[in-house]
Amino acid sequence: PSAAAVATMEILVDHSLGIPSDAILSVRCGGTRRQAPMETICNHPLKFPLGLGEVGEPLKIDLLQPLASAGLVLHPYEDLYSISFQEKGGMLLGMKMSPSTALSAAQADAEQAAAESQGKDAANSAKDYLEQHGLLKYVQSLLHAVIQAKPTDPYAYMIEQLSAAQSKRPTLADIVSRPGSAVAA
Repeated sequence: PSAAAVATMEILVDHSLGIPSDAILSVRCGGTRRQAPMETICNHPLKFPLGLGEVGEPLKIDLLQPLASAGLVLHPYEDLYSISFQEKGGMLLGMKMSPSTALSAAQADAEQAAAESQGKDAANSAKDYLEQHGLLKYVQSLLHAVIQAKPTDPYAYMIEQLSAAQSKRPTLADIVSRPGSAVAA
């Protein structure tokens, strides 16, 4: 059958009573789950790949409410993060990210560009350094997060984001606190 002939189901909320404005509607139909904030579900339906006549079991409908919210800027070379939700009595969430082992086309292109740029001038060397450590993309993401969050203290917000990545590398304090250690520039 053509794409137009494939039956699908849409769920749109046409009224609600007593549901908090920050609630999230979650609907499961078979193996497919769709979620959306109540404020948007009145105008944008949840879409499911089954037609009304194909649904063979009851829908599972949940109303969820956020406990806390935080933004996290991912560091390209870190996989452990600790997110603190200070406004909710000190809740803490630890997360481990698992990157894909396959190289993306962008990564392959970046590695090729880095190999070709050896021996070039200082500007190319600086660019390679930023790309190698993922600094440019990370700082751009960090600034984007600051612009979106508009925190009252953007510097504290950035420090919180920078410290969320639990680095496997020794910190400056670890290096300086060791007797006889030297910090290389």
